[in-house]
Parts: sequence; structure tokens; C-alpha cells
Amino acid sequence: MRGWAAFNAGLSPDNLGKAIDYFDQAFRLDPNNLRAVQGKAELQLLGLEALGIGATHGRDILESGGAAIDRVLATQPDNAHAHLWKGQIAKMQDALDVWLAETNAAIASDRNFAGDYAEKGHYMIASGRAPEALEFLEQALRLSPRDPARNIWQWQMCNAHAHLGQWEQAIDWCQKSAATNPTLFWPYFELAASYAQLGRPADAANAVHELEKRIPAPSVALYGRLQDFPDPQFRSERDRIMEGLRKAGLPER
Repeated sequence: MRGWAAFNAGLSPDNLGKAIDYFDQAFRLDPNNLRAVQGKAELQLLGLEALGIGATHGRDILESGGAAIDRVLATQPDNAHAHLWKGQIAKMQDALDVWLAETNAAIASDRNFAGDYAEKGHYMIASGRAPEALEFLEQALRLSPRDPARNIWQWQMCNAHAHLGQWEQAIDWCQKSAATNPTLFWPYFELAASYAQLGRPADAANAVHELEKRIPAPSVALYGRLQDFPDPQFRSERDRIMEGLRKAGLPER
């Protein structure tokens, strides 16, 4: 419970580190505590995906996290959280069919679990179906408006609007995401691109400056690597966002 309390204080490297330490303590006290096993796996994967924590050890995290999640599902096959994170692992391994299947399994297991709907919204963006993403992301925010992960969901709303070329709406949602949790770097990519596409260079430059304060050496190429799914519609939309980043003055590499 102390681990989840640390995470619920807000998504940041410090809070994730504290939460994982608590889960480690719980596991040492009881090696059969599956909630501690699952909690650590989920937060390591979240740190890898959303914050880049442990990126140099990404393969190890995916393997150990996958084994932990499979252990939970072996005894709790209807565990919605475990299905959600099995889908997250599949996403990070480019197994998009498994990602969708596990996300649907999570929704079937718990139709009130907001994270499931947010994840399906992300799948819709990645599969070139951004208009459909909005419904799922709105559902997530309705179900859990104070959720610790809502800043990610707000960014995904921004991302969906950016993929649709709806730059004003993208700015609105990315500003909400940044206000909810200023440590998250993702919104500043789409903010910079959206301002640039609307012909607002000063605002675009400020967004680039804020991005540079949060991650080392951001670039157009980095955004392309971080946002890389095989669907041709997705890539066409992503390329338009990348063109906005170039207009904003973000370095190519």
C-alpha cells in the first residue's frame, strides 16, 4: 500500500523509485506476495515507456516484467491490470495484435478500469485510427478524472488531435497534461509542432525550450524513434507532426 501511495503522488522518477523500493521490501517480507511482484513489474514498465527510466536495460525489464505478469496471470487469469501490462509489453515488442487482444481482455475483465480504455485509445492512434481514439480516452478520463496517470491520458488526447491535424485542440490537451504533471516531457513535442503548424514561432520555440529542460538532446529523429509503429496511416500523420517540429526549430538529430 505504501508503494501505491508513492506512485499515486504523481508520475515522476523519484516517486516511481520510492514505490519500487516499497514493493521490493514487501517482496522480501513475503516472496509469495503477487501484488508486490505485479506492482514492481508494472511500475518498471511504466518508467521504461513513459519516462525512459532504465532505457539502457530495456530488454531486461521487458523480460523480467513479462515473467512477473505471467506469474500473476497463471493464478489470476481475470486480473485486468496484468492483462493491461501484458499488452504494454507486447506494444513495446511491436506485437500489435497481442497488444490489442490483451487490452480487450483487460476491458472484459473490468469494464470500470480506466487504464484499459486509455490503452485502447493509444492502440487506435498507433493503428492509424486516431478519430476512434478520442472516445476511449474520454471514457478513461470520465471513469477516473483524478487518476495519477491522467496526465498521460491527457497527452494521448493531445497526440490524437495532433495526428488529426487539429492543432488548436492538441495545444489545449497538451497544456492540460503539462499542468497536471510538469515533469512529463511528451506534451512538449506536440506543443512545439502544433504551435509551429499554426504559425506561432515564439510559442513553438518556448515549447522546444521546455522540452530541452526535461530530456537531453531532444530531436526530430528521437521523436520518430519513440513514435514508431508500422501502420502507414500512423506514419503519415506522425511525419506531419515531425515537420511541425522542424518548423519549431528542433534539431534534426
